[in-house]
Amino acid sequence: MSRTSLIVVVAPATLAWACAYSCAAAAAGQTEPPATSLTSAAPSETAPSTITVTAAPQAYKSSIDRKSYSLANDLQKASGSLADVLRNVPSVSVDAQGNISLRGDPSVTILIDGKPSALFSDMNRADAVQQLPADQFERVEVMTTPSAAFRPDGTGGIINLISRKAAPGKAAEATTSGSAHLNVGTGGRYNGGANGAYAAHGLSLSGAISARHAVQGVDTSNAYQFADPVTGAATPAKAVSNGRLQGNSVSLNGQADYDLDGLTRLSAGVNHFQDRSHSASTGGYLSDAASGPLALDYDTDGFWHGHFSSNGLTLGAVRKLPGPDHELSVQVNTSQDHVKVSTGSVYDYQVPVQPSFYQDLSEGLDDLQLDLKVEYKTPTPGGGKLTTGYEGRIDQDRIGYLGLTGTTRRDATFSDALTDVFKFDQQVHALYATFDQSLGKLTVQPGVRLEETVIELDQATQATRAGQAYFGVYPTLELTYELDDDRQLKAGYSRRVQRPGINSLDPFRREESPTSFSAGNPALKPETTNAVEVGYEYRKKTTDYQATLYYRDKAGLFTQVQQEIAPAVLLTREENLGRGRDAGVEMAATRDLTKTLSVNVSTNVFWSQVDAANLGILDRRSAVLWSGRLSLNFQATKADFIQISASQGGKQLTAQGYRDDLATVNLGWRHTFDKQLAGVVTLQDPFDSYRERTVVDTPSLKDQQVFSLHIRALFIGFTYALGAAGKPSPPAFDFGQPQAK
Repeated sequence: MSRTSLIVVVAPATLAWACAYSCAAAAAGQTEPPATSLTSAAPSETAPSTITVTAAPQAYKSSIDRKSYSLANDLQKASGSLADVLRNVPSVSVDAQGNISLRGDPSVTILIDGKPSALFSDMNRADAVQQLPADQFERVEVMTTPSAAFRPDGTGGIINLISRKAAPGKAAEATTSGSAHLNVGTGGRYNGGANGAYAAHGLSLSGAISARHAVQGVDTSNAYQFADPVTGAATPAKAVSNGRLQGNSVSLNGQADYDLDGLTRLSAGVNHFQDRSHSASTGGYLSDAASGPLALDYDTDGFWHGHFSSNGLTLGAVRKLPGPDHELSVQVNTSQDHVKVSTGSVYDYQVPVQPSFYQDLSEGLDDLQLDLKVEYKTPTPGGGKLTTGYEGRIDQDRIGYLGLTGTTRRDATFSDALTDVFKFDQQVHALYATFDQSLGKLTVQPGVRLEETVIELDQATQATRAGQAYFGVYPTLELTYELDDDRQLKAGYSRRVQRPGINSLDPFRREESPTSFSAGNPALKPETTNAVEVGYEYRKKTTDYQATLYYRDKAGLFTQVQQEIAPAVLLTREENLGRGRDAGVEMAATRDLTKTLSVNVSTNVFWSQVDAANLGILDRRSAVLWSGRLSLNFQATKADFIQISASQGGKQLTAQGYRDDLATVNLGWRHTFDKQLAGVVTLQDPFDSYRERTVVDTPSLKDQQVFSLHIRALFIGFTYALGAAGKPSPPAFDFGQPQAK
């Protein structure tokens, strides 16, 4: 058995044992020796109910509707991408292609500082997650049953990325701080950046710049089995592709906050992200059929060029009104993305005997988002708080395709069949209200959100128009009950929706190879989910335990369906499943085993069922699935910190089969030379285990695809602190309020 296989086999038992042991210790009231935890438990301004701990800062905190995790001491943050650090966050899984899921649900909304961004739209999300530098963010908030104050998009929940920023200065003397870092890796990889902050007289300015050059190998293999349309015999076929992808990205962001008069704060933020990538690949297709309609044999030689840019602007104002918890806020957020992708391949046929075929398909997307949010908070009799607001959003997307075909690249000419222009306009207007009330040890937060959605679709090439309009009611309920100073019970309910994006609705048939096509589905309806969860939390000194039971009832959930449109030619598009259900338990624990060694462990075990009878797939399929992660942190000396982390992604059921996620391991070592200089060495994916398997198993079609991403690399880097900080970034982070006393 290989070392990678050993990790995958041992991990489930290890994770389950660790969580069970930790929860049992908490129930028994076992105390722990003091140790050097690397986390913070300060309360959040946005958290109506928070456990307050008067211990050393800790990496995890919870409030009534969210869980928050620090990235400060994840050593992958120094040299890795956002995907690398998200894999170490409980409840979150990131597959080999950058797709994110929460508790196995891939329908997730990603926010930056509570604001939406076109950077994480459906088409761009996976690329952004894999290319954005992790050092831009201080912590990650996970909301699996978000309150009505948040948009209900994303049936799995919300991931809120909190970026680094400075608090407005109050002292007469200005303060400055910052740091710079540089990492060099094997295979020509490198990344670096700098950040800085200035604060004085109620003004704060902060900004960061990062650049990275990423290199990775990408291999894909498909093993098909088709039914011969003449004889009915099962006929195997195989397609392979091997490539090397290189990308260069730059990220810039800035934030300004100014306390105008002690009661009014003005804010402005800008961000820019740009990525240019290219790859070259070779491959081929071979069928076992020697003759007949399934006989096919060709070699391919192709390229891919991509340019992705995103720009965002945020303006906001908050006015404090008389009394506690009394304020009015206005926020405007706009972001624009531009994507241009060119894919070209030449197909050299051996069977059937025919001239070579060349195809070049260019794709361009412009995505504009405009959001307006007005929110009013006021205290109520009895010590409660009422929050009401309006939120409106406009999405305008334009996507176009231009294709060239010929026998070679030189003689390729324009093709009408590969040309398309599709427009997508969506408006969502919402009114919402939440109410917070403490009743002794019980805190309740009911909420409701009313939304009207209008969608217009324009297939400009074919001069056809369509549209949808619907009204939705999205109730939420959050509860916490403090058993004592160390333990609390939590419960939550929310109704959420996933709306189809432009690629999911565009009916244009995109030719990915002579045997593979994809298309959108203009009849695709929104997916809705009712989610319920009940949890237990224990926190004492440097120990955290969590256990959560959850249930999700889904209607119309999205699933990709493959069908033969000609012998051995497949079309993939999204459809609405009839129904799906998930029920599971998620456990997480952070514990100092000794004064220098701590462990973070989490696991998610759940039962999943999908019912695709509405698609003519009569089998109701179910399975018990799991995912987990484990991290060991060792403070070897005062100057040396060592980290080992491993994660196993979850398996997902589909209408026609399932998808297996990857197992990964990362290693890191940080040495602090002095108060300003620190060095970090990280080893990413030492076992080359980034693999994903997708299986389609139906009576008429069988397909097993294995996608492998080769990113094994050794990075050596240095961080130098500048200005008043006088030291590298501390292991803790600020939640927006002073530490509890």
